[in-house]
Parts: sequence; C-alpha cells; structure tokens
Amino acid sequence: MSGRLFHIDGWEGSEDPVSEEAKTFCRLHVFRDAHSPASRILDKRADTTRDFLYASAYPLAEWLASNYWTLTAIEGQVRKVNLIEGGGGYLLPDLRWRCLGPMVEMKWKGRDLPDQPIDFLGHGQAMLSLADVEREISRFVDRVLDRLGAGEGEALRQEWASVCATRANLDEAVWCRIVASLGLDPYSLDDEARRAIETAARNLPDRDLILQLAPACRSLEEFVSRASRANDLVNAATSGKAPGLVAVKEDLPRLGKDQKYYERGYELARQFRAATSSPSTFESYQGFRKWVEDLAESEDWISEGQPDSVIYGAMSAKPATGPGIALARTDKTERMMFGLARGVGEFLDSRGTVKSILSAVDTVTARVGRAFAAELLAPSDFIRETLSSSEVSDEEISAIADHFGVEDLVIRHQIKNHRLAELVN
Repeated sequence: MSGRLFHIDGWEGSEDPVSEEAKTFCRLHVFRDAHSPASRILDKRADTTRDFLYASAYPLAEWLASNYWTLTAIEGQVRKVNLIEGGGGYLLPDLRWRCLGPMVEMKWKGRDLPDQPIDFLGHGQAMLSLADVEREISRFVDRVLDRLGAGEGEALRQEWASVCATRANLDEAVWCRIVASLGLDPYSLDDEARRAIETAARNLPDRDLILQLAPACRSLEEFVSRASRANDLVNAATSGKAPGLVAVKEDLPRLGKDQKYYERGYELARQFRAATSSPSTFESYQGFRKWVEDLAESEDWISEGQPDSVIYGAMSAKPATGPGIALARTDKTERMMFGLARGVGEFLDSRGTVKSILSAVDTVTARVGRAFAAELLAPSDFIRETLSSSEVSDEEISAIADHFGVEDLVIRHQIKNHRLAELVN
C-alpha cells in the first residue's frame, strides 16, 4: 500500500533553507500504480507525457494536516473535497475525495489547462480503506517534515502535532469528525457552537449514530434540532422484531466482499426476490408494507414517526431477532416505501448488531441499501421489458415509476446504472 496515494520520487529542491516550499520541491506521483495515474500529465513544452508532476510537497502536506478531520470524516452536505484545493499555487489533479465511513472513494479525471504548461490526462477511481488513507496521509506529512530542518515548517509541525494528539484519544477524534462533517473547524469552535454540539450529543448519546447524523445536516442548528428526533426513531426501531426476515437471511448465500457496493446491493436484492418469490411490482407503500410484514411474521417491527426532511428513518437489528424500522412519516409514500426497503437491505447485508440512520448521506452501508431497495422495488429486468426503444424520455420514466410505485429518480438511476437505455430530455 505504501505510496499508493502519494509518492515522492526524489527531491528537486535545494538543501539550502530558502523556504519550505523550495526545499520540498519534488517529483510527485498520485496513484502511480493505477492504469491511468492521477498525476499523468502532458508536458506541452516538451510535447511528452509522464506520470509525475513537479510541485512543492509542503503546501499539500499543510492542506492534508489542516483538513485531516474533513478528509477522514463521512462527507457532509456542506463541503465537498477535491485535491485541487491542496496545491497552494501548484497544479494538482482533479481528484474528488469522498469518505464513505470505513472506506474512502477517490475519482480523478483529466484537466485541460489552456493557459498552463501542462494538462492532466489521468482518469480512474480507487476505493481505499480509511485506515490505509490515514496511514498514507501520515507517511506523506512525516516525510515532508523529515525533509525540513530544525526551525523550518513550524506551522505544519504544530498543526500535525495537534492532529496526532487528537487521534490518540478516541472521544476527541469522534468529536473532531462530528464537527468536520458539519463543515466546521474542530480547533476553532466558539463556546456557543461547542455547547450546541454537546447538547446534541446528550440527546443522541450513541457515538456511531451521531457520526451518521452530523453529515446529514446542512447547519449546526439543523444538527442540534434533529438529534432528539433521530434518537426517538432509533428507540422505536430498537423494539422491533422480525423473525421471518432472520430465517430468510440465514438461507441467503453469503456475498463476496470484493464486489462493488452497488453491485452487492443489486445481487442481494435478486437473491432476496428469488428466495421470497416476491411479485414483479408492489405498486404502493401499503402494498409493500403488508407483503414484508407477512414475510417477517410480525406487524410491530415497522413504526412511523414525525415528518422530517433530513432523516428518512432508522433501522436497528440484532442477529437473533431481526430488524426494527422506524420511518419518518411523509405524504410522499414512495419515499417511505424506499426507506423501508433500504432498511431491509441494510439488515440483510449486516453482520452482528447494527443501528443506522436513514438519510441522504453517502456511505458504504447506504450504497448497498439503496441499490437493494431500487432493485427490489423496480427490478432492472422488468424495467427492460417495459422499454420500447434504446432511448427513454422523462414522460416514459414517470410512467414506469408510477407502475412500480416509486419516485422517478429511482427509475432514472436504474436505467442509467444498468445501462438499459439512453436518457433523453
């Protein structure tokens, strides 16, 4: 894994301490082992292509240190991260950085720069474990600091020392990730903001759940106001039991961990449909709820709570008793049906005791659950049978969505992700 994300292939700067940037000027690789490395460039002056770029490592190290908690926290609704930001005046690739919980997804693409001597040509994607990303950041920052002598890079040394000290304390690390998911700086919170987050933590005392809630909110005020509501939904879900679903889960074959998360959700839904002889369409939330209640051999494992625009619901499950699911009530019953199906999917893919908040946040677990729900409620094979040509319009998408009782967006994603037709309009 060493050097997979960032690799310094030799220093180009002088040993003389002119400046930190000059001393850490280097040949920098980004995803050098990829088929098309992120650092692959066209040198327009030499009319050649190479897989590294010349840049100072110091601004990038500063950016990694000062944004450490944002880079390693579940991506929130407030701030999106791109490696371009870390150049400090030097050109870096267009690499989208998205933390999905235990995994970090990175996607990069070409970057045309008409007024610059280079263009970026690389394109690709990688999924790294959060632990590997943390090690890569540490290795890179430490190497930059090793390059600098005594009295040099003091701002970076102090910033990085603060990060390392915080990482060593689990409670403080969790706190920083909560704050970062809200788009705030953990090291510069005022007293009012700190008290507000402490209030939210008391109202939603489960550490894992509050880490899930924070990135779903667009402001600190929204976060504080949702904490009690999230806790109520989780408590309602915790009381549910669905023994029939436990039996179905035990009979499903185990899926390999090497599958992409969307593919994993699709395959899980196909297995579930086959095992339960599910109908081609459930048509409505009430129809789907009745069917899944009968399958679960229980009616009290699904509950409904207050309407909410941020939290769609919550799922809580134990291996022996199965899931309980609490949904935020809404007039958009298609959304409630999708949330219920997603909760079932997250339970089927889980190992051990789990609790989750259902929201728009993008995580590994959510990707599996959403893909499962889409394929269960609107199977791609059945959608294919309804299409009349290789192109599909917005009107056709709405008609198909009505047939399956889901929102248009579900059908749109199914058609796109399964390459069923070309989307027009």
